[in-house]
Amino acid sequence: VIRLAEPLTRIEEPVARVQRGVLAAGAIAIVLSALFSFGFSVAVTRPLRRIQAAATAMAKGDLSVRLRERRRDEFGEVARALDALAGELQGRVGELEEEQTRTRVLIDTMSEGVIALDPDGTVLRANPAAQQMFSLPDKLPVSTPEAISRGAEFRRIVRRALNGESIPPTPISPRRPVPRCGC
Repeated sequence: VIRLAEPLTRIEEPVARVQRGVLAAGAIAIVLSALFSFGFSVAVTRPLRRIQAAATAMAKGDLSVRLRERRRDEFGEVARALDALAGELQGRVGELEEEQTRTRVLIDTMSEGVIALDPDGTVLRANPAAQQMFSLPDKLPVSTPEAISRGAEFRRIVRRALNGESIPPTPISPRRPVPRCGC
């Protein structure tokens, strides 16, 4: 029997060096992957936050917000689409406001009295002719048709209109509302 022996320290030292090298490489890999992950998350979340902030501002009515993104990736595409949407909406809102102004001027200059109601029958506005006919104040308080006129014909026409019927021009004798007691 031949026995060869090597001191255990001679074997343990190289094994320990290899283990330390593996641990160091693992630690470096973990640090590098953490840095890479952080950089990637910043690169992804920054444009997303800008897009989200712009979309929130637009949802609140500020259609002048633009991202002007120059990126050539998906974030850039979304940002440019959002800019185009805001521009289109801004143009259409401007057109609607102009149309609303023209309609308001047309209704306000009519010699016939016009009273606008919401679907629940609440009076939204009355043109100057209706204000004069029914002795209404310039600024209408939230009101009902009955507060404008207690005339049965007027209330019948309002009911029919609220039910969706088309009402032809109908002469109505305005009656002043019954004054409410301020007690």
